[in-house]
Amino acid sequence: PVVSSHGAGAIGLPEDRTMRYPKTARPEACVSKEVARYSPNGVGVVEHGGNVYLAATDGRCATMIRAYPETGDQGYVGQVYPAAAFVAARKATHRKDEESALRLNGSAVVATGDATTDFPRLDARFPEVFACVPKGNATRITINAELLAKMQEAFGSGAVTLDIGDECTPILVRPVVVEKGGYVPTADGSQGVLMPIGKRK
Repeated sequence: PVVSSHGAGAIGLPEDRTMRYPKTARPEACVSKEVARYSPNGVGVVEHGGNVYLAATDGRCATMIRAYPETGDQGYVGQVYPAAAFVAARKATHRKDEESALRLNGSAVVATGDATTDFPRLDARFPEVFACVPKGNATRITINAELLAKMQEAFGSGAVTLDIGDECTPILVRPVVVEKGGYVPTADGSQGVLMPIGKRK
């Protein structure tokens, strides 16, 4: 990153487009530690259905955070920026603000007081993540993630598996065991917790 300082009345960087997103979101959460064909080491700006998202993937999971750019030229769609830019934007967000923000102008620019930090755009192409999104009449369920994490902690396991039945049956949450470097669910329902779910859609 490049840090610079601008006094009052300084001329802004050309072609600035401010991108805003919820301050509680972490667009960089699934950024790959290594660069691969389907997992660029950065956060991509993608567009789908007229909406803009900040997307990241490590090749196994992906996150897509809805973002709200200024109106105007959206030439930055498809570009990839360093994860550190979004970490810096979150840290620079004031407590009273509901959104984090950064500017895109070929670099991701984060303002902190009178200083700005530039994070140059990465020479990468973001994969087509929306090809992985279920289409048609997909079943949607709502799960309390905090409760699920507490169950995993109670089991003392590295992960859990979910047995999902029909719409009238709670989810059975079971611990998994590690075998040969992978996670394997317990063989039956002798260990597990029935977890209530939200309305299915």
